[in-house]
Amino acid sequence: MTKRSFDDYTVDELIAASEELDERVDHLPERLGRITGRAGDRERGIEVTVNLDGRITDLELTDAALRLGPARLAEEVFRLTRRASGAALADCTNLLREVAGDEAGDLLDLAGAPSAAEQPVATVTPPPDEDNSQVKTWALPG
Repeated sequence: MTKRSFDDYTVDELIAASEELDERVDHLPERLGRITGRAGDRERGIEVTVNLDGRITDLELTDAALRLGPARLAEEVFRLTRRASGAALADCTNLLREVAGDEAGDLLDLAGAPSAAEQPVATVTPPPDEDNSQVKTWALPG
Protein backbone atom coordinates (compact mmCIF):
# COMPACT_ATOMS: atom_id res chain seq x y z
CA MET A 1 0.00 0.00 0.00
CA THR A 2 1.38 3.37 -1.03
CA LYS A 3 1.53 6.06 1.61
CA ARG A 4 -0.52 9.13 0.91
CA SER A 5 1.07 12.54 0.99
CA PHE A 6 -0.40 15.35 3.03
CA ASP A 7 -1.83 16.93 -0.14
CA ASP A 8 -3.86 13.77 -0.87
CA TYR A 9 -6.09 14.23 2.19
CA THR A 10 -9.32 16.21 2.15
CA VAL A 11 -10.03 18.80 4.78
CA ASP A 12 -12.67 16.51 6.31
CA GLU A 13 -10.15 13.63 6.53
CA LEU A 14 -7.61 15.91 8.21
CA ILE A 15 -10.21 17.11 10.72
CA ALA A 16 -11.24 13.51 11.46
CA ALA A 17 -7.58 12.49 11.90
CA SER A 18 -7.03 15.42 14.25
CA GLU A 19 -10.07 14.48 16.34
CA GLU A 20 -8.92 10.86 16.50
CA LEU A 21 -5.47 11.96 17.66
CA ASP A 22 -7.04 14.20 20.30
CA GLU A 23 -8.96 11.20 21.65
CA ARG A 24 -5.83 9.03 21.71
CA VAL A 25 -3.71 11.57 23.59
CA ASP A 26 -6.48 12.53 26.00
CA HIS A 27 -5.18 11.98 29.55
CA LEU A 28 -1.75 10.92 28.27
CA PRO A 29 0.16 12.82 30.99
CA GLU A 30 -1.92 11.12 33.69
CA ARG A 31 -1.41 7.71 32.07
CA LEU A 32 2.34 8.30 31.90
CA GLY A 33 2.34 9.40 35.54
CA ARG A 34 0.76 6.11 36.60
CA ILE A 35 3.44 3.96 34.97
CA THR A 36 5.52 1.97 37.42
CA GLY A 37 8.05 -0.79 37.11
CA ARG A 38 8.58 -3.62 39.56
CA ALA A 39 11.49 -5.97 40.06
CA GLY A 40 12.11 -8.44 42.81
CA ASP A 41 14.36 -11.17 44.09
CA ARG A 42 12.33 -13.70 46.06
CA GLU A 43 15.39 -15.55 47.30
CA ARG A 44 16.81 -12.42 48.89
CA GLY A 45 13.39 -11.04 49.86
CA ILE A 46 13.57 -7.71 48.05
CA GLU A 47 10.97 -6.06 45.85
CA VAL A 48 11.36 -2.58 44.35
CA THR A 49 8.76 -0.42 42.62
CA VAL A 50 9.79 2.71 40.74
CA ASN A 51 7.97 5.43 38.84
CA LEU A 52 8.78 6.43 35.27
CA ASP A 53 11.54 8.73 36.59
CA GLY A 54 13.23 5.70 38.16
CA ARG A 55 12.56 6.91 41.69
CA ILE A 56 11.70 4.27 44.26
CA THR A 57 8.04 4.49 45.24
CA ASP A 58 7.87 1.25 47.21
CA LEU A 59 10.50 -1.00 48.74
CA GLU A 60 9.65 -4.29 50.40
CA LEU A 61 12.31 -6.03 52.45
CA THR A 62 12.02 -9.31 54.33
CA ASP A 63 14.16 -10.42 57.24
CA ALA A 64 16.30 -12.32 54.71
CA ALA A 65 17.03 -9.04 52.91
CA LEU A 66 18.00 -7.31 56.13
CA ARG A 67 20.46 -10.12 56.93
CA LEU A 68 22.41 -9.29 53.75
CA GLY A 69 24.12 -6.40 55.49
CA PRO A 70 24.17 -2.76 54.39
CA ALA A 71 26.59 -2.98 51.46
CA ARG A 72 25.08 -6.09 49.86
CA LEU A 73 21.53 -4.85 50.44
CA ALA A 74 22.36 -1.53 48.78
CA GLU A 75 23.85 -3.36 45.77
CA GLU A 76 20.74 -5.53 45.41
CA VAL A 77 18.33 -2.59 45.75
CA PHE A 78 20.33 -0.67 43.13
CA ARG A 79 20.34 -3.66 40.75
CA LEU A 80 16.60 -4.21 41.15
CA THR A 81 15.90 -0.48 40.80
CA ARG A 82 17.67 -0.49 37.45
CA ARG A 83 15.67 -3.52 36.32
CA ALA A 84 12.39 -1.96 37.49
CA SER A 85 13.29 1.28 35.69
CA GLY A 86 13.81 -0.66 32.49
CA ALA A 87 10.39 -2.25 32.86
CA ALA A 88 8.78 1.17 33.42
CA LEU A 89 10.55 2.57 30.36
CA ALA A 90 9.35 -0.36 28.25
CA ASP A 91 5.76 0.24 29.43
CA CYS A 92 6.11 3.92 28.54
CA THR A 93 7.39 3.05 25.08
CA ASN A 94 4.48 0.68 24.51
CA LEU A 95 1.99 3.34 25.61
CA LEU A 96 3.53 5.86 23.22
CA ARG A 97 3.33 3.29 20.40
CA GLU A 98 -0.35 2.72 21.23
CA VAL A 99 -1.15 6.44 21.28
CA ALA A 100 1.01 7.65 18.41
CA GLY A 101 0.45 4.80 15.95
CA ASP A 102 2.62 2.75 13.64
CA GLU A 103 4.69 5.58 12.18
CA ALA A 104 5.69 6.83 15.61
CA GLY A 105 6.40 3.23 16.61
CA ASP A 106 8.79 2.99 13.67
CA LEU A 107 10.55 6.14 14.89
CA LEU A 108 10.80 4.70 18.40
CA ASP A 109 12.35 1.54 16.89
CA LEU A 110 14.89 3.64 14.98
CA ALA A 111 15.75 5.48 18.19
CA GLY A 112 16.34 2.17 19.96
CA ALA A 113 13.40 2.52 22.35
CA PRO A 114 12.76 -0.69 24.28
CA SER A 115 9.66 -2.81 24.14
CA ALA A 116 8.12 -4.71 27.04
CA ALA A 117 9.38 -7.96 25.52
CA GLU A 118 13.00 -6.76 25.82
CA GLN A 119 12.77 -5.76 29.51
CA PRO A 120 15.88 -3.56 29.26
CA VAL A 121 18.13 -2.55 32.08
CA ALA A 122 18.07 1.22 32.21
CA THR A 123 20.97 3.29 33.47
CA VAL A 124 19.67 5.53 36.20
CA THR A 125 21.86 8.58 36.63
CA PRO A 126 20.92 11.20 39.22
CA PRO A 127 20.90 14.84 38.12
CA PRO A 128 24.34 16.42 38.59
CA ASP A 129 23.12 18.94 41.17
CA GLU A 130 22.03 16.25 43.63
CA ASP A 131 24.46 14.68 46.07
CA ASN A 132 23.41 11.04 46.37
CA SER A 133 26.67 9.79 47.83
CA GLN A 134 24.97 8.93 51.11
CA VAL A 135 21.48 7.61 51.67
CA LYS A 136 19.84 9.80 54.28
CA THR A 137 16.38 8.22 54.22
CA TRP A 138 14.29 5.78 52.25
CA ALA A 139 11.17 7.80 52.98
CA LEU A 140 9.48 9.68 50.18
CA PRO A 141 8.64 13.33 50.74
CA GLY A 142 5.07 13.56 51.93
